[in-house]
Parts: sequence; C-alpha cells; structure tokens
Amino acid sequence: MSKVFTILFLLLFITACNPKSSATGGALYNALLTLLGPSASDPSSNAANAAASLLTLSFSTGESVDLNGGHGSSAIGIVVDPSGNGSTSGISLNGSGVPQIIFVNNAQGQPIGVDVNGDGLLDYYLCALEGGAVILKTGPNCTGNQVFVYPGLGYDENGDGVVDNPILALLANDLNPPISSIFPASGIYGGAQNVTVTCADNLAPGNLVYSTDGKVPSFSPLVGYVKNPTMASFTVGSFGQGIYTVQYRCRDLAGNLENVHSTTYEVNYNLPNVTLESVTGNFYVSNVSGAVNSQSFVWKSNQNGTFMIRANGTGCNDGAILSSGNVSANVSNTFIINAGSLSVGTNPLYVCVTAGFTGQASLTVVRDDTPPTVTPNPAAGNYGKEQNFALQCTDNSGAACSVIAYTIDGTNPTISGSTGTVLTGSAYSNSILLPNGTLNRTYRFLARDKAGNLSAVQSATYSIDTTLPTINILSTIPAPYSGYVVIDNLISPQISWEVSGNKVSYFLKKKSESVCPLSQDVCPKSDMCVLCPNPGVANCPTGKYKDTAGNLYTTEGDCSCNNGITLFGSNSNVSGSLGAANPIAIVSQINNLNFSLDRSKLLICVANASPGFGPQYASREIDVWKDIDPPQVVKVTPSINSHNVKPDPGKIVITFSEPMKNTTPVFTLQYFNGSSWVTFPFNASYKPNYAWNSDAGEAHNVLTVTLPWVRFPENAYLRWQLDKNSVKDVSDNSAQSNDVSGQVAGVFMTGSYFSTVPVTYKSLVFKTGQAYCFSFAGTTDWVNCLGDTSSIWGDPRQGQDGFFQLGSAMGTSSATNSTYPTEAATKDDKTTLVWHNSVTGGYYNFYDALQYCSNLNSIPVVGGTTRGYANRTDWRLPAAEELETVLGYQGTHSIPFSWGCSGVGVELDFWSSSFFTSNLSNTWYVDFCKQNVYFAPLGSGKRVRCVSGSIPSAP
Repeated sequence: MSKVFTILFLLLFITACNPKSSATGGALYNALLTLLGPSASDPSSNAANAAASLLTLSFSTGESVDLNGGHGSSAIGIVVDPSGNGSTSGISLNGSGVPQIIFVNNAQGQPIGVDVNGDGLLDYYLCALEGGAVILKTGPNCTGNQVFVYPGLGYDENGDGVVDNPILALLANDLNPPISSIFPASGIYGGAQNVTVTCADNLAPGNLVYSTDGKVPSFSPLVGYVKNPTMASFTVGSFGQGIYTVQYRCRDLAGNLENVHSTTYEVNYNLPNVTLESVTGNFYVSNVSGAVNSQSFVWKSNQNGTFMIRANGTGCNDGAILSSGNVSANVSNTFIINAGSLSVGTNPLYVCVTAGFTGQASLTVVRDDTPPTVTPNPAAGNYGKEQNFALQCTDNSGAACSVIAYTIDGTNPTISGSTGTVLTGSAYSNSILLPNGTLNRTYRFLARDKAGNLSAVQSATYSIDTTLPTINILSTIPAPYSGYVVIDNLISPQISWEVSGNKVSYFLKKKSESVCPLSQDVCPKSDMCVLCPNPGVANCPTGKYKDTAGNLYTTEGDCSCNNGITLFGSNSNVSGSLGAANPIAIVSQINNLNFSLDRSKLLICVANASPGFGPQYASREIDVWKDIDPPQVVKVTPSINSHNVKPDPGKIVITFSEPMKNTTPVFTLQYFNGSSWVTFPFNASYKPNYAWNSDAGEAHNVLTVTLPWVRFPENAYLRWQLDKNSVKDVSDNSAQSNDVSGQVAGVFMTGSYFSTVPVTYKSLVFKTGQAYCFSFAGTTDWVNCLGDTSSIWGDPRQGQDGFFQLGSAMGTSSATNSTYPTEAATKDDKTTLVWHNSVTGGYYNFYDALQYCSNLNSIPVVGGTTRGYANRTDWRLPAAEELETVLGYQGTHSIPFSWGCSGVGVELDFWSSSFFTSNLSNTWYVDFCKQNVYFAPLGSGKRVRCVSGSIPSAP
C-alpha cells in the first residue's frame, strides 16, 4: 500500500506542478481520495488528512478570490502583497489595497489558513474545492464548518446566516491608529543587536514596515521591509562599528497608519558587547502571593570585566544596584529578578559591564500587583435574539491578559497564578454562541495577567428567547373601510389592540417606506427593508432582511420597527412597558399631524427583550388614508385616446386616487358614427356589470365596468362617461371631472381581434370547398376539375381553386353540453370556435344583435341566478373574419343553417361585430348565400349567429 501511495503522490505532484495542467488542485486531491478508498474520504481518517496535506494553494497578487466558493452570497476580494515579495500576502475585501485577511503559511511558505484579527494566529483554514474554488473552514484539511465571509460585517462560522465574528464591521468603524514599540532601547552597544518591533492595536494590528538605510518607511510607494503582524525581528549593527538608525511604523487591518518612529543604535567594539539571551520583550512580576514573584534571564559579555545590574535609572551611571561583581568573557550568567526589589510599574534594568569602557544591555520589567478585569460581552440578562458571548480582559499594565478560564457547571474556574495553567474549567479562546432556548445559563470566569495576578471569579447568567409576541387589532376609530382607516384633517385615529406572549415593551411608529402611485400596476417594494434573495448576495444572507444602512434582521417587522419614523405631537399610549399578564389590552391614539395626505402605515411594535438586550420586534401594520381632496382619476384602461385597442376583454377599468364608496355608477357608452356620438341602449336586464376591487390590502379604488358583449365592437370609436356625482370617496366627496363635459369620461379606438392578437389559424389556408371550374364568361363546368389541365370554353382550368383544391380540410364536432342536451352547439375543430346552432327566426338591427348574443350568457334559472346557453357564458357577436372561417363556397357550410338562398336575398346575411372604418355608421356582415362580405347601416335587419371562445394565439 505504501508503494501505491508513493506512486499516487508522485503522479499528483507532477501533475499539480505542471503549469500547463488544466486539472485543479481540488480535482487532483479528490481523485487521490477516490483512489485511496472510502476511508480516505472520511475527514476524520488519517488517509484523508494525509492526502489533504499534499494539497498546496497559491495566490497571485491582483487575483480575484471568492472565499465563499460561489456558495450563497459572494465574498470577492483582491489578493494583495504589501511586501512585494510574496511574504505578506493577504486579501483586501473593501478595495482599499489594505488586507483585512492575512494568509498564514506553513513551514514551506505555503498558505494554509488566514488570520483575520492580526494576532498572528491562524483563525480559519483554507480549503480547495473541485473546480479551483477556495473556501474557509473551521478545521484543517477541509474539516469542520464552512466559514462564510460577509464583507463589511464579519464571518458566519456555522452557516446560519448570522455573523458570529463581527471583526469586519468593527474594522469598518475603527479610526484609531495602532501603536508600535521597539526592543532594545536606543543606546551604545558593543556589538550587533537583535531588534524586535512590535505592533499593538485596539482592534486588529496589521503589517509593519521598517527601514535601516535612513529612508522613511512607506507602504505605498513601498520603501523598506514589510512584515506580517504582530512583530518583526532583525539584526542591527552587523556591518561593523557606527551609528544605525531604525525607522518603523505600523498599519492596522482597518488601514489606519501611525506616524514614523525612529530609534538609534551605536555599535562600538571598544565596549564590551553585553547580550541577553531569549529576551524579546517585557518581563512581568507581581509581589502578590501565588503570582509570578520572580523572573530570570541569562546574559553574557564578550570581555572580562566587572558588572553591575541597575534598576530604575537612565543607564549605567544611576539607579539602584541589584547585583554586581566580576564577569568572565562568553560565560552565561543567570539573574533572578524579585518583584519585591522593584517599584510598582515599569522598571528599566541595565546590565553594565566595564572593561576599560562600559557596555550595556537593557530590558524592562513590569511589576504589576493589580489583578486584571474581565468583562462579559454582552452583559448578563434575558435576550430576545441569539448572542455571541465573549470575555474581554484588560490589565492596568497595558499588556494582554495571559489566560481566561470559565465554567458552566456551577463550579468556580481556577488558574495557577505562577504558571498560567487552567486547573478547573476551560480556557476561553473565541466567542461562544448562545442559541435560542438558552435558559439561565451561568458562566463563571476569571482571568490571569502576565504577572500572574488573578481576577476575582465573576459570573453572568443568560437566557435567550427569540419567540415573538402576538398582536391582535381589536378595533379602530374610524372603523376600517376596505382595510383602511380613513381620516381627514380633524380626525385622530384610535387603535384598540392587545398583545400576549414573550413581551417586554412596545411603541408605535410610522412605517418608513416609499409610496407607490395608484396609477402604477406593479409597485416595487420599499427599499427600506429588502428581503435577501435566494441565493444570497454579498452582505445579504438568504432569508434575512437588510435595511439601507446594511443592518440585518430576522423578520421584515423587526427591520421596519428599527427603521420606523418616531411619532410627534400629542399622542396617548404610543409607548410603554408591558407586564407578564396575557393578554394586555391597550388603546392608542395618534395625532392627526403624523399622517400626510394619501396612504400611510402605522406600526405597532412589541419587543421581546429590553433595549440593549437584543430585542426583536413583533409588528402589526394599520393602513391609514388621509383624505381632504375630491377623488381623481389616476389611470384608465384602455387608456384615454388609445388606438388599436384589443377588443377582448370588453372591460373599462378606472382607478381613482383614494378609497371609494361601494356605489353603482351612472354609466353611458357611445360610438361615433362619423358625425355624432350615438348612445348604446342598455336596460335593466341588459347592462354592464360594475365591480369595485375588494381584495385584501387593496384600496377599494378601482372600478371595473364589464360590458355585456364579452368583447368591444371591432374598429369602433368609443366614448364612455361616468356621472361624477355617482362615484364618491369615503368622505362623500364627488369625483373630480377629467373631461370638458364636466364628468368623468374617456375615448378610445378599438382594432380588430386579428390585428391585435397573433392567431394560429392565420398560418393555415382552409379548403374553400370549391370543386367546379368556370370560364371567364361565367360558364360553370359541373364536373370536379381537380387537376384537369384542359380548357373550358377556351379558358384554362389550371390556376383555379377547383383545379388545386389545396388547404386544410374543415372539420366540426358537437359541442352540446350533456347537462342541457337540447341546447345544440357546433365546434369548429380547426379554429376551436363554438357556434350557436339555433339561428334567430327574424331580423335584428346591430344593437339588438349584440343583446341577443349577450342574453345567451344569462338564462334565468330557479333561485334567481342565471346560466349560459350550453353551459357556456362567453357567447358574443362574431367578428367578420370569424364568420368567414365557416363560409363554404360550394356545397354546404361547415355549420348548419335553417334557410335556403331564395326570396328577398337577405335570408343568410349575418351581422358581425366589426365596424366599417370608412363609414362608422355601418358594420360588416357576411352573406352566406353569395359567399361575400359587405357592410350595412347599424339599423338594418340581419340575422344573428352567436359564437363562443377564441381562436388560440400563436405559440
């Protein structure tokens, strides 16, 4: 097996290192796992970890990287390298060129994880996926949870869409520059010195830049050497005797840059060179029992001589002498520093060796007898949303605390003051999620500083209940009309409501949202609170709501309540605390001045926790309409003065500017006959239907007038009119006129159905039924002339319809409904139109023809209701082109008729619904005897054949 593994490894290595290879590292890695067998794909197996360790990642400066790997919202950043040599690569998420994510490399210099808070430690691991995508994980070798990055916010460590590590949001608001320090201090030394520059920041230290050649260090343009946080170590004085100047500065991850610092070192070989072994920073001691009471360090000199160790002076000529004697060259010496021999605070120590000249080395020892302070964040309490529990430690020495320990089992945590070992409990490292359902969980905690001082054991108890209370609206004054509380300039609305459940306090606000004009069919949702899409986008996890400031909320109500407009003026019961009783009833009255004209939304918001304790809000909206003006027409369909209007459906829709009373309007419809407007005759049983919109959330401001004809007449110039006093708003104001007539009116011109809708039958040519041929003189050959190339009376048959007989054959079927078997109807199988089999026994003018077909849709039945003929309710007068589809030019027509073609010559003239555009006092009719189409005045007598259905639109 080891040989196979070696061969696979070599294949993987050769392929992965081939710059021409199209295989991604992730693909090769997965292929290797497959070959290794099932155990290798198990993240917990040694084989999987071994294979993962073979995978290397590389990033190029300027490369665009999505650390979410295309899963959910994108987190695209740019790879940057402040050092210019690849040693300090990271990712800038905000386009500033400053890395907010720093790559952490392994011993071979290959990136394996990232540092997101500048402490120099790996926070999340890098993981390569199939296709070359890279994501972050909480465990090594692609184990653990995927960590989602939300630029500007932070890191979601468990995939629930909630930021667990808010470092990016904190960085976005950080204006404090970092502070850097250097060790050893400026001075004269007998040889080269190992120098360490350390960067500290209130939030997240970043890169350091330093120079030793006298040039001012800079990140842009690059001058000097750049190192990753938190420290840079290098040697000064290795080029011989002389004066060496180190200039340095630090930049934090937020991009804040401190001023340049300068420290001078003089190397003089005549001086003994005193060196300190393994000393890179301050020592910390305490005189408190059980703490670090002493520290030791090792030093040596390159010359024989005498020595003194002095404290709290400025060099080798002053300060208290802690130790003295002779020293041998290049011999290690150990000195123990006792806290009792030092002053509280910072104590500079100098190791001085004299051999003719005096050389020195220095260090700083801090005596700190004060215990650190630990603060839980958030503070103890009952919270309405999930929290991330963090422990923040501060020490009067200014140094970071050594360790924090905590317990949740009721016992006290303990730490060894002298060693820092956690004896009881767990060592705190990162924030801890407090999930919903947490009940009275008590954290006990204490901290140790670097001097070994221990804080007192403290505790904080938490409960997390994210359930929201229930709000019910009991009544309003005025009572709601079509869902709206309608007020004027005098009425202040009163809301009676109750709440029960997990509740602490309440307030009422006006909802902040854009008002959508009523003339607009589809209104965009208010951009104050936007529902994050699926899949999510940057900074907007799926299912969350986001406000304009970028804050995320679990519910739309929570978002609206946090962004509502505070009420002003004299109000009653618009905020307050809530007790434990269920339910609690409240009557709130809101000052009229809070509402502008038109529509507004009033919010009732109830918090499930106290302010500062992560409250979430349940909410209810009350629609308020403030009205002092007469209603206006804001939209009409068909639009006024429109042309080529589709005849289907025969409806006029009028939208008013506010809620209207549920009245039946006085309505007239006219057509233009070329010289004047003529009113269509309606009566009590034959009239339009009037309907106001009444769906939930609608304003009861849309009147739909449905004409009794199913469709408008074709090619008609129509005018409608409403008596303005027959339509009134809720405040009893009559509608405002929009027409020179002083009424509410509109005009439009219809087109033909076939000019406004593409239909499938237009692509077909039907057979005419013509089988005979004719001479130019009109002589008929009464024999089928299909394909007959001979002449008839010297005229050719070829070219006539009877010669070709092409096209689609007509076909019909019964459309009689089984429930009403005596009501016969015939379906044209090609056009799908259904024709009324019965033909009226008399002759009708155009108006009566429209009414005749309309009456087929409202046949009275027992109980006062109506039904349609053959159980169909869309009977209408056909268009001229529809009548032509059933016209037979030889033999019988495709639908049955009861009369022959004799007598006065109008036995089979049938009205169409199509006006004659050249003379609008006429409409088209179809003569089924002469097989032609002509026009006649509307008052003429013609027969009526009704039709149902529509020819399908073209696919």
